[in-house]
Amino acid sequence: MNKDIIQQWTYYLDKSKEDYVLIKIAFAADMRRLTEYVIIYFTLINNTPTEITKYDCSEKETAHSHKNYSAKKEKIFQNNPVTFETIEEITTYLEKNWRTLKSKYLENK
Repeated sequence: MNKDIIQQWTYYLDKSKEDYVLIKIAFAADMRRLTEYVIIYFTLINNTPTEITKYDCSEKETAHSHKNYSAKKEKIFQNNPVTFETIEEITTYLEKNWRTLKSKYLENK
């Protein structure tokens, strides 16, 4: 993400502000396309941000996810393009399933 134009933001999934999503995207210098993305779901455990799952894609590595909530942490490669639609699909999935993912993480901790 060195030469690209980067935008980053977070938003909360719950009123307690313990669960949140970080989104970081990079545009090509000409601003005509996305080049990379990182989407991470964090929860606070003992006041420490803990990564539950992460989705990322770059020019160096194809789209993949890190499933830290599994009993055996997994890195799963996916066939997702670097588009706003992909980012929307991932964030929609997290918004609908964050409670389940958090429960799985706590069970397998």
